[in-house]
Amino acid sequence: MRGSDSDHYRAPSGVSEGEYKEKGSKFPAYLFPVSDEDDVNDALEKVRQLHPAAQHHCYAYRLDPDSGAYRVNDDGEPSGSAGKPKYGQLLSFEVHECLIVVVRYFGGVKLGVSGLITAYKEAAKMALDAVSIEDQWLSETFVLRYGYENTSDVQCWLHHKEIELENPRFEASCYGSIRVPRSRSEEIETELQGLTFVELISDH
Repeated sequence: MRGSDSDHYRAPSGVSEGEYKEKGSKFPAYLFPVSDEDDVNDALEKVRQLHPAAQHHCYAYRLDPDSGAYRVNDDGEPSGSAGKPKYGQLLSFEVHECLIVVVRYFGGVKLGVSGLITAYKEAAKMALDAVSIEDQWLSETFVLRYGYENTSDVQCWLHHKEIELENPRFEASCYGSIRVPRSRSEEIETELQGLTFVELISDH
């Protein structure tokens, strides 16, 4: 089912890595798809376990466009030199539900604030360049119930609306869920409430 442009956003399809090097310093970068702060914390712990001896584990993330949640963290680097450059890349790539963690190993030569900004920005860009970024869409889910004898009517309506029935259970009383674009959820809910052969039992 097609929605409007307001339903769509971009998110990474998987994890990726990159590494930027400058004057002996190394900046390994790790990108993770994340849905919430629990995902963020789990991913950060993985990186810390991979690099327990690193001086810094800086990060930036951006969650779904509905919540608008984001965070930047310099982890001891000069203020604004690590988290913000990575967040700037998330904005540049127009990507949501994404966490980038960049680790720093000091190579003996100070880079200065401008050098750090460049290093963290380029490391983040390398991780973003290495992953496929796909279109996603904001949606609402409705759970339906109907009699087995009404299965063909329900399937006909779903086909007409170009909606797929998910998690179907075909019994004396049949159940299934549908996912529709957020911009059309009110329209679909109203139509479902007017149908005689199916019952809307919940929306969430």
